[in-house]
Amino acid sequence: MRIIVFGASGQTGKEVTKLMATAGHEVIGAMRDVSKTSTQDNLTTVACDVLDPSSLTFATQAKADAVVIVLGTKQLTGNQVRSLGTSNIISALRPIEGKKPRIILLSAAGVGSSWGQIGWFSQLLSRLILGHTMREHETQEQTLINSGFQHHILRAVGLTNKPQTGYQLMRKHKLPNMYVSRKAVAVSIADLIVKETDQSSINCICSD
Repeated sequence: MRIIVFGASGQTGKEVTKLMATAGHEVIGAMRDVSKTSTQDNLTTVACDVLDPSSLTFATQAKADAVVIVLGTKQLTGNQVRSLGTSNIISALRPIEGKKPRIILLSAAGVGSSWGQIGWFSQLLSRLILGHTMREHETQEQTLINSGFQHHILRAVGLTNKPQTGYQLMRKHKLPNMYVSRKAVAVSIADLIVKETDQSSINCICSD
């Protein structure tokens, strides 16, 4: 399969590209600075800026089976990397004729209907410190839902660099754990891509 990963130079993006390329899939890692990721078989890197639509034209011609969006930024305020970036990516994919790629979006637990699934401390953190980031996730989720593309949204709890690969997907009820490793997120995304389900979904993902 051919897969485009937007945000491939980030910590989670690197895990996704490495896992999918190692499995033998043709991966296109899209990022602003291609020097921030290592080379490996089955991985092609493309320099682009999701805030600049003119740099995303490659996505129209790539004929990808799946597109993974794992955008992020260290800025807590004053940015539109997730919301505008996701909108620009979808716009770049719209001209594709025939079968369109499925889109997997990494969002955050606590967004939308998952607010009640996170604990009180996470709710407090989301309101006091991560307010802008959560609103960005809400906007990018809604943009994807309204796009008409087949999609899967993963609302991740606190991301860690632990080696665990086990994960749980939950649509309702309190989350039993408030962390998940980036490796587990990568495995979950790979599972969604390989299974090729025709049903869109929104799930929280936490550690197993």
